Amino acid sequence: MDPNRYILVQRNYVHGAFTTPKSIRLEQDQTKNEEPRTMPLPAILVMMLSEMEPKRGKVFDGTNLRTEWARACEAVGLGKIEKLKSENGNAWQKYNGLIVHDLRRSAVRNLINAGVHERVAMSITGHKTRAVFDRYHIVSPTDVSSAMQRLETANGHGKVAIKGKKARGG
Repeated sequence: MDPNRYILVQRNYVHGAFTTPKSIRLEQDQTKNEEPRTMPLPAILVMMLSEMEPKRGKVFDGTNLRTEWARACEAVGLGKIEKLKSENGNAWQKYNGLIVHDLRRSAVRNLINAGVHERVAMSITGHKTRAVFDRYHIVSPTDVSSAMQRLETANGHGKVAIKGKKARGG
């Protein structure tokens, strides 16, 4: 898979203005599940891209995406590369910061938190199976607390309803 092709954003201009919703097209060889798809881009991203000067050439050379990603993230303050030496004196680097999969996890969480149905979210993120999607859909303690608060609100502020019995105040 060529990571540079992820940057291929379709832009339609008429005298410098967008005429249709913008999207990104990922071809079969560009997706993890090998299914091509076209996804609309959020308006804020379309606006940001429209303000940028289009660039040509490769963003990543494809040799080692992790190393190139780490360097790019360090350059913009999203990570730090530590230069270390092993006990044998061999130089190596340790990266701490944003990783590509953090973006995928964030996308899943943001879609679910925005109320997007899980099957639609799976289509957007390219997850074919529920099991893999669930690995990215991380439930936090705040999510659980929020769900319980919504349940209490739906049931009349703390009243508990049990099948076949009247609700009691709590």
